[in-house]
Amino acid sequence: MTELDEIRTQVSDLREVVNMTDSEAMETRQLLRNQTRLMNALRETQNMTNRVLGEQGEALGGMVLAIAGLQERVGGMDRRLRTLATKFDQEAAEVKSRLESSETGLVNLGGRMERVEGRLDGVEGRLDGVEGRLGGVEGRLGGVEGRLGGVEGRLGGVEGELAGLNRNVGAIMRHLGVSPE
Repeated sequence: MTELDEIRTQVSDLREVVNMTDSEAMETRQLLRNQTRLMNALRETQNMTNRVLGEQGEALGGMVLAIAGLQERVGGMDRRLRTLATKFDQEAAEVKSRLESSETGLVNLGGRMERVEGRLDGVEGRLDGVEGRLGGVEGRLGGVEGRLGGVEGRLGGVEGELAGLNRNVGAIMRHLGVSPE
């Protein structure tokens, strides 16, 4: 083989290496484009997740404040009812004492008992109102639980998307010869 043939063989080999290098460079560029798209999708998913979590946090904060306000109002009603019950007990004791001390108290007893019964009816009405409000609080809590279920569902979907993206990133890294950690 002559020196010219050797040079031709080397030139041919070098052309083959250059073509393979160009092909690998094109593949690497395509992989980098795909990886960039994947990272942008991950950022967008993270931003969306942060927005959803922020909105849910605000909604839950509002519900907590509303529930605290309702608890305060129920506590105030409870104190007033206790005061009324104490007054009722005192008046009942007074009525009993008057009944025992004189027979003339029997005439006035009917009127006082009617007033006491009227007040008792008012107390019972207020208790019914408190029970109704508590039912409303329970309904609102059920709504909060429903919203939390929706948040859990959204987070499950986001987790699924992230798992798929992690698999894609791992495949790209293996293809590039980088071991995923």
